[in-house]
Amino acid sequence: NRFDPQCCANLLHAFGKLTLANEKLVEAVGAHVVKSVDRFKTLELCNVAWGIAKMMLPASETMEAVAQAFIAKVQDMNPQDLSRTSWSFATARIKQEKLMDEISWEVMAKIDLFGNQDLSNTAWAFAKLGVSNAMMMGAIGKRMR
Repeated sequence: NRFDPQCCANLLHAFGKLTLANEKLVEAVGAHVVKSVDRFKTLELCNVAWGIAKMMLPASETMEAVAQAFIAKVQDMNPQDLSRTSWSFATARIKQEKLMDEISWEVMAKIDLFGNQDLSNTAWAFAKLGVSNAMMMGAIGKRMR
């Protein structure tokens, strides 16, 4: 247990921000994430997903564990968390339909809390993945007017 959740998230986020694709780092940290994903806070999960997406490395087992953790915590997510999560999965080209479905319901429930950038990023992510949710897209369109 060399890394706590915050350390894992910060490492992956930092390497992603610098677009330093380090496969060995992602494998090592990803294995720890998978084993202890239930200990990660929402922001830490967002940083893990975002970092992996920015590095453009395959990390399907890690991203699947993160997706399942997000599904369990989706009601606690704020608009930026929802937007960053959908963006991360779209950028990583991982179509996790259950996660995207849960995100869409939360977007609709919290739409008045969203800024334009978070709404546009979320809409882009759904389009990029080919996940169609007419109710959510209609709510976003109405909110953006």
